[in-house]
Amino acid sequence: MGVQERRKREKQERRQLILSRAQELFFKHDYEAVTMAQIAIAAELGKGTLYSYFDSKESIYIALYEEGLAILQHSLAAAEADRETALDRLRAQGQAFLRFYFEYPEYFRIMFFLAHGDILAAHQDESKRLMEVGWAIRAGIARIIEQGIGERSIGHCDPIMTADVLWGTMLGLVMVMEMSLHDESIQHNPEMMFLRLAEILTAGLAAPSSLDAILERE
Repeated sequence: MGVQERRKREKQERRQLILSRAQELFFKHDYEAVTMAQIAIAAELGKGTLYSYFDSKESIYIALYEEGLAILQHSLAAAEADRETALDRLRAQGQAFLRFYFEYPEYFRIMFFLAHGDILAAHQDESKRLMEVGWAIRAGIARIIEQGIGERSIGHCDPIMTADVLWGTMLGLVMVMEMSLHDESIQHNPEMMFLRLAEILTAGLAAPSSLDAILERE
């Protein structure tokens, strides 16, 4: 390996180390409480070196957000790859979403529990890139719903709206799981909760939407 290649690899490894240490700090503490000085100490780097990689804590947050979103997007795509029916593909994606929550809790917290609209608003280029990935995920779910409508396993509905409802429902299920960590009255098995949700959604998706008729009356 040449000198330039070794330096490039070392730089990539150091960047990943910074992200890893920052991720740990964001997970253990409130985002607002973490400073660049703390991240530098955790990564065993000088502040000058840290700033040569990231100009702010916000840019580190966005980089972690982008990494987590890429992992989630890949996981959802891989989960549905070998499924034939639309409902099977939706169930597989739901299970992949829950696996992401359990296997990558640090990323999940940064993406969904520490979401900072002000940071994204201040970094429009990065925000646009993240929104495009998020839209691609939603569009993928909508595409599966359209397949289900064609198969007649899913009733007539607005695919995009239904995809957004499914996305929000999965986030709601995760929120209940988070609550169970602090509320002894919620002691359900996560897998059984998902299976029950899948039963409810399957029955609901099979029925044609009545929203068109409601909108027509209005």
